[in-house]
Amino acid sequence: MYHVFQNAFDHVKAKKEGVIVPSVGVDEEFDLATSDIGSTEDRLKQYLDRQKTRLGCRVMVLD
Repeated sequence: MYHVFQNAFDHVKAKKEGVIVPSVGVDEEFDLATSDIGSTEDRLKQYLDRQKTRLGCRVMVLD
């Protein structure tokens, strides 16, 4: 049980930043959510790039 806890997250980073982020493979739901967020960010970046091309601008400022 102790071994699982030791590998569940980066203890040094958690102490330094005050946030515990599970290691990959420890929490299936967290892994899936992280993957979904990455995919969504990629699709949004692609959409933004298409809109930049469509509008003929290089920079868009987002609030």
